[in-house]
Amino acid sequence: MSVDPETAYPSLPEDAARLYSGLGVHPTGDFHRDLVERLGGSGVPERARAAIEPLVRAGLLEATGPDRYHMAPAVWRHARTVPGWREDALSGIAGWYLRRLAAVDLLVVDRPRWGRAFRLREVIDHGFEGPEQALAAMDADRDNVPRVVELLHAEGRYGYVYQLAEAMHGYYVRRRLHDEWISCLHTAVTAAEAAGSGTALARMHLELAAAHLDRSGPDDRGAARRHYTLAGETARALVPPHQPTVDAAEAGLASLTATS
Repeated sequence: MSVDPETAYPSLPEDAARLYSGLGVHPTGDFHRDLVERLGGSGVPERARAAIEPLVRAGLLEATGPDRYHMAPAVWRHARTVPGWREDALSGIAGWYLRRLAAVDLLVVDRPRWGRAFRLREVIDHGFEGPEQALAAMDADRDNVPRVVELLHAEGRYGYVYQLAEAMHGYYVRRRLHDEWISCLHTAVTAAEAAGSGTALARMHLELAAAHLDRSGPDDRGAARRHYTLAGETARALVPPHQPTVDAAEAGLASLTATS
């Protein structure tokens, strides 16, 4: 159904107009149902329905499956121009992707973790039945994740950038999407530098070492060694030193030396 968003938007109820504006902040016009409901209702199902239904009736938002919503390109472009609650929507979008990726990571890999997101009750009580379901649930949003990282970096939301980059570990390793993950980790390095967080910077170098090692290309062992070295140097220079990162970097370098 073709719709003129400039005609349809002014007649929307307040909550629906607010959601419409918030969806325009998202870097694509494709959304998981849970994200739309969170943005539309702040965790209140009745309020979410009251915000979503007018958008669907007006043809501004389309249900494309049991768990997906879609905005036509012209509608999404218009939504991006609508003034509204940009900062709140940006936080809601970032938080949703962070919690979801962290929940998947907890299920699919056994590894030391740094970010606070992994200790959130909502992440621990994720609701996934097992690793394969968690991975499959994330697949539809795979293309959105790097764009969300880029958006958050451009908006100066640096803390979210490096938290997301760490939370990507499990999904991107299991799906063998190393190039995308490494690109996001380099963005996270610049975010940590801009934020002035030495701990985050050290951790991102540690994640880059892990990503290169797992990719196992011709130049990846050398890249892993560089990033382990940078992680250790950065963590050791902190006051006090971030000892878990120092220890992990030294163990990584020792393992590389032992297997060279």
